[in-house]
Amino acid sequence: MLNKSYPTLAVLLALCGASAQAASPGQYTLGISGFVPIVCKASVTSNNAPVSGSIVDLGEIKEFCNNANGYAVYADYSPAMANATLLVDGQKINLSKSGTTKISGSSKAGIVSRKLQLDLGKAAGGASSISIRVVAL
Repeated sequence: MLNKSYPTLAVLLALCGASAQAASPGQYTLGISGFVPIVCKASVTSNNAPVSGSIVDLGEIKEFCNNANGYAVYADYSPAMANATLLVDGQKINLSKSGTTKISGSSKAGIVSRKLQLDLGKAAGGASSISIRVVAL
């Protein structure tokens, strides 16, 4: 009995079985193919951001992307965040005035967790926000 959550597979198997051509008496060739959608996402594990001096601990960023060609992770932020510094696994990444900065990436599919901190030392201050997005390459 086939699971109701896989009706496409049941139809595919039925069609393949009906149209399979005999390779030789008593033998059949059956081809099955599938489609896996590209899924890329990032999430930050901390909802609260404790501040120590000018350093804000943002927890971990968890990256996931199944694109075989890789992916890039970007931080998008408000103008008040320009000139601040993100620390991704201890590596300093300066936030530019453009409002978007690439913070990591890979040339292949991957699942990665990285420590994420924000150094507000050079930022203008005031109300600010930051969001993380992943782009498949």
